[in-house]
Amino acid sequence: MHIVTVTTEPKKPQKPYRLGRNLASVMSFAGWLTAIIAGGAAIAMLVQHGPGAMLVVPWLLGGLALVLFGEVAHAVFDLASANHSEDETGKVTRRRQA
Repeated sequence: MHIVTVTTEPKKPQKPYRLGRNLASVMSFAGWLTAIIAGGAAIAMLVQHGPGAMLVVPWLLGGLALVLFGEVAHAVFDLASANHSEDETGKVTRRRQA
């Protein structure tokens, strides 16, 4: 007869709001990418066509709006995760502000 013992590693504590923070980072990156591409297109259109560059302005503003929203969302998730803590048992508790 054999005795088999099984040991499991404890689960790593996951940061709350990790998915939201990652999505906010991706949104901000996509906004920067859109703004850079639209800015380059606006410069190219100014050089070649003059007033036609105004067609790219909504894309540029949309990209900058994505950046702003992504950065604000990232800050909100950072504040929310700083407001929570885990004790030794793994229970998530809210910190009270005095």
